[in-house]
Amino acid sequence: MDAFTKFDRDASGEIDTQELFTVLVYLGFTTSLEKAAAVGEDVDADGSGTVNKHEFLMCMRKVREQEIKHIASRSAEADLDKSGTIGLKEFKILLQSLGYFPDMSCVAEAAEDAGINLKDSAQLDLDMLWRLLQVYRFREGLSRDDYKGLNEAFKLYSDEHHDASDIKVEMLGQALRYMGYPLPFVKQNLMLHMVDSDGSGQLNIVEFRKLIRMCREREIEQFKRVFREADVSTRQCLTEEQALEAFRTMGCVDERGEPPVITISSIANYFAPVDMLGFIQTGLRQSAANRAHFRTKSNHLFSFAERVVLKERFAFFDADGSGDISRNELIRLIDQIFPEMARDRAMRPRLLNIMEEVDADGNGQLEFQDFLRLFRLCNDMQDVERYKKLLQAKDETSFTPQEIQEFRKLFIATDMDASQEISLQEFKKMIATVCPMGNRNSEQFNQMFHRITARQCFVEGQRDCADFPEFLWLMKELLDTNFGGIKESTGGKLPGVKSSAK
Repeated sequence: MDAFTKFDRDASGEIDTQELFTVLVYLGFTTSLEKAAAVGEDVDADGSGTVNKHEFLMCMRKVREQEIKHIASRSAEADLDKSGTIGLKEFKILLQSLGYFPDMSCVAEAAEDAGINLKDSAQLDLDMLWRLLQVYRFREGLSRDDYKGLNEAFKLYSDEHHDASDIKVEMLGQALRYMGYPLPFVKQNLMLHMVDSDGSGQLNIVEFRKLIRMCREREIEQFKRVFREADVSTRQCLTEEQALEAFRTMGCVDERGEPPVITISSIANYFAPVDMLGFIQTGLRQSAANRAHFRTKSNHLFSFAERVVLKERFAFFDADGSGDISRNELIRLIDQIFPEMARDRAMRPRLLNIMEEVDADGNGQLEFQDFLRLFRLCNDMQDVERYKKLLQAKDETSFTPQEIQEFRKLFIATDMDASQEISLQEFKKMIATVCPMGNRNSEQFNQMFHRITARQCFVEGQRDCADFPEFLWLMKELLDTNFGGIKESTGGKLPGVKSSAK
């Protein structure tokens, strides 16, 4: 009922059936859009497209029954010795077949909390398996060490004016980076929608834990995708060489650029010893080490790869090769890398304060550590400005949270190079699928595009490309003016069409 209330955004006593998938993910169930939609349709007897509290409980009952049936079926398959119970080795197979690829230390801690002895000789029946999974989900699949780091991040980035009770969304990027998940801004917001269901703009500790769990699941999905791409023989296993190359390809490496030492799973085969479980657990172990390195004070929450790029930039602006950057060189650096902030009078005092702050010894020279701190402070300031710009776009367009989420997915799908901006050509190509343009419309749209993308609002980016807030402004103007008959041509399939038509 707490979950239902959170996702009943307008307090109408009903939630959209399309939100069921988001609710189930929020609660920690491993499901799919198709399965969630099927459950919603099954209980939505009147076809209203919404479910009330009673229907929602029916949904959850069906989900629980389906999951218990699924666990029982998978347990029978994993019960290799047909003993009627699951041993530890069989349990690892079972977890993988259920879609869980956890760190086994997290499972062991969940078992301990559930009062289950998970030793080598342990035998688990269906009741014990269900209890263990319930506790594992309640813990968000996080270890005690994860909890410690998470609580540190929450305390560090929560709003000190509200008794450290919430993290404001403009601080979310910094909190995620502290936890080792430096997500691009648009993807941060895509996941934020799934936990900040009431749109409060703040996350409490429970919501923050759920978000970190979703980041971990997203990371696991990436490992699974890379594993499948590397598994050219489709044998469900990789050779050690294939696994190492896969890790290099996805950037799962240490500070020397070396991939992790492979964990050989006990259920892999002799000729290709790295199965998906071993691959994922190896990757997660390296990711955990990298996250710990992330938080090292001297790294200023920059990854290995980011530090390499910043080292090159530092060398470029260190014109005399002295190992430090003079104040004159620094002004040129700020002007080139953060032009929107540097050229605006309102922002100059803040930039000057940052420059004074990072020059720890006050000698007017910035060494590489000072340079890293400067970039961290400027990037953090950019996070705040991005959220301000997004809030302004939300307010001016009046799109609903669900419509904005759908537009966000459309934006990500259109942003082919993951640059966080969409070019004029990319936008036209996307619109052309639902609203073909003639020469006259094309020229009119070009003017609209460049007028709107000039609204930088202190946010760094290309003035001839659209970031997500600018994307929302563009879509709003296209719909309000019914540009090229876009409402009729989309047949209500484009987000915002119905609400704008009203």
